[in-house]
Amino acid sequence: MIEGLKTIISGPELAQLCENKALYHEGRVSALSTAKSAMSESDPGLTGAQTVIDGHNAKVTEFRFIGSYIKPTEAYLLSYDDLLKLGVAGVVAEG
Repeated sequence: MIEGLKTIISGPELAQLCENKALYHEGRVSALSTAKSAMSESDPGLTGAQTVIDGHNAKVTEFRFIGSYIKPTEAYLLSYDDLLKLGVAGVVAEG
């Protein structure tokens, strides 16, 4: 018996989800870096912007690290929390 909401996903699909999240965070770093470069040195938001950029850079590293250890011949049992982290669950569609 499986307890809770679990999903079985193939190694290649999981590796692709990790890469997609890394690319998302790279995009955020790029957009935020562009916005930050338009700020003046005296802007009080400059430090906060760099903190957010650093957080996205950390996520890029995290998802690429996880993705590099995914075994393509294995299947992975993911929890709802895992799916949330990968951006698969928790998306509300308006309709």
